[in-house]
Amino acid sequence: MAQSYPIIDYEDMLIDLKDDLEGGFIKKDDTLYIIRQKTPVFCEAFGGEVCPVLDYFYDRPKLLPELKEMTVRNCKELCFSATEVLEENGDDTLKAAVSLIIEDLKDYTAGSPKRNDRPCRVVFEKESLAPMMVYFDDNDAGDEVEEIQVSDLLSELHKCSDVK
Repeated sequence: MAQSYPIIDYEDMLIDLKDDLEGGFIKKDDTLYIIRQKTPVFCEAFGGEVCPVLDYFYDRPKLLPELKEMTVRNCKELCFSATEVLEENGDDTLKAAVSLIIEDLKDYTAGSPKRNDRPCRVVFEKESLAPMMVYFDDNDAGDEVEEIQVSDLLSELHKCSDVK
């Protein structure tokens, strides 16, 4: 049976979504990408099992529909290679995103080189195949990038966190 929780704490994500709506970056009828936790939990406030939402992304740039599993070491190599290609192509925006991932990877393995051999899951941009986000094994990220309408995501987050 799935682990049971009274609520899922989505306070920060709800604040971010509200800020994005108020800032005009998204509208309630827009589609977002989301990454869910692989392992379902029973959420009492929701009234059933749910795979918690770990993260959301705007619908641009387009993302590949699945996360790729690799070792942290392989992810580092991929990211370093991607920054070179993105620099050659003059894509400063994606290069900046990949550079942030590299810093996260370095922080994750600092003082613990054994972490280089741990698995991680990577979200990729569809056109350039540049890595967009990395989830370490303790995040329990699922295999798929899901699409969801902003209003539906807000509804789910509110139900699970019991926030009106």
